[in-house]
Amino acid sequence: MALLLALVILSIYLFRNTTPQQESSGLGRATSACITVAAFLLGALCSGVAGYVGMWVSVRANVRVSSAARRSAREALQIAVRAGGFSALVVVGMAVIGIAILYATFYVWLGVDSPGSMKNQ
Repeated sequence: MALLLALVILSIYLFRNTTPQQESSGLGRATSACITVAAFLLGALCSGVAGYVGMWVSVRANVRVSSAARRSAREALQIAVRAGGFSALVVVGMAVIGIAILYATFYVWLGVDSPGSMKNQ
């Protein structure tokens, strides 16, 4: 499904008009389309990994919480909060990794290091 949507995004960006900022920087429609599709696919990948890890942790935590609930409510709540915190950290970590990959890619290939600066191609 993500690949189908990536093709739709690619076709939209290929046929839209270039902005004055794109023209002044030398960034064409094809380059803009490829950058947008790559960013979308990287975001989908990071989201999928975070979702998979979150569900994996949740399933195992639910078993542990159920077992701990027989002993005490406090222990069950502590396990549940720790599992939820881990899943939240995975989501944030994947977002940071995705943004770092995009920034590094744009810096190396396009020469973008600050807003408004780009190598002419």
